[in-house]
Amino acid sequence: MLFFFGLKCEAQQLGWLHGYRYRKKITIDKSKVEHTGTPVNHWKDFYVLVELEDPALRHLEDAFENKITHPEGLDIAFSTAIASVAPLKFQLVSYNAQTGKLVCWVLLDELYTKNSTVDKNNSLYFFYGSAVLHQPHDPIVKSMWDKVYHHVEHFNETAQGKIGAGKSFNGVSDQKLIKPHTNLDYTLSAWIKLSQSGQEQMIMSNDSAGVGGYQLKVDKENKLVFTFKRFASVRTFIGSSVLKTNEWNYVNISLNSSRFIFLRNGSTEYSKIESGFSVVVPAQVVVGASKTGDQYFNGIIDDLKISKIAKPTALLITEYVNQMDPKSFYSVEAEEVNLQLAPYAYTFLGTINSVYLSQTNWYDGVYPGNNKNIIINAGLPAAISTNVVINKLKLEPGAQIHLTGQ
Repeated sequence: MLFFFGLKCEAQQLGWLHGYRYRKKITIDKSKVEHTGTPVNHWKDFYVLVELEDPALRHLEDAFENKITHPEGLDIAFSTAIASVAPLKFQLVSYNAQTGKLVCWVLLDELYTKNSTVDKNNSLYFFYGSAVLHQPHDPIVKSMWDKVYHHVEHFNETAQGKIGAGKSFNGVSDQKLIKPHTNLDYTLSAWIKLSQSGQEQMIMSNDSAGVGGYQLKVDKENKLVFTFKRFASVRTFIGSSVLKTNEWNYVNISLNSSRFIFLRNGSTEYSKIESGFSVVVPAQVVVGASKTGDQYFNGIIDDLKISKIAKPTALLITEYVNQMDPKSFYSVEAEEVNLQLAPYAYTFLGTINSVYLSQTNWYDGVYPGNNKNIIINAGLPAAISTNVVINKLKLEPGAQIHLTGQ
């Protein structure tokens, strides 16, 4: 746990979200944001995966002072650096109080690409330490996905997923049902990890007899296969890579009326420009099994999404780079402290003498009064000559409390 003794952390006192005590600046590396080669060099409505781990973000029951004040890490928020008083929409995926690890999805209105000449640095702020609490399962929070996606399935079950918790499919009977989607343009995305090879395993399907639809599966050779059915016409596209068991793969199918893109881990498995791909199939989507109740998936599926648009290759590559290794996608600056808020803990510095009641002897010249958390700096005596009520007391090495008579 870090405390500031004697040395002030001078943070800019403008542009803080109301009620937050700490923040860190996060800057996304534009060189890792791919572009389409068109004059429009930013992505609209990009969901960035943010992963932070720092001892300062821990919440420990026996700690003198927790900077993350809520044991589930709910006292957090995000903003852009250029509009830092306006909160961004985000969803907390997971928080580990013991290690101080947070994983969040944050919705950015704009993300500038590597060849952008616009003077914007893709920076945002992560705020923490507040009485304001985030509610990750609130319908309003979940609705942040509606702008781009027809359906988002985080699963959040017992298996260790690629992004938080995923769902383990047993290869025998497990399946997940998802509501129908009717978009002519769409993108299917999912993280998958095979537990068994040498058999056909369905990732997801919505094919309906007599109408058509699609199947996304792994064949007996451990290759990805996408089958597109349009009435009596059936077209099958087989990926070039052989998947290994117990390894994560990010799979994308992007489709509209004239283009088909098939990606694995940011690399193109198959690409086709041709008319006649799209057809509306308002049938229920089955995850982990075929519509006929066989070809069950054996492994883990995580963070499955059905987009309302056919995403371009460059955007899907950027998503993969971000999700595969979030920490390499951005840099994180040192902690800043909002000096306009009273501290959780008050530090006795003994600037002039040992008198506890003298405000000059306290950090930032602020005498705490009663019922506060108190730190006596290392090696210092603090002389108390009257009744004082202390909530929590921390004596640094060599520090002492002297009770003197009036």
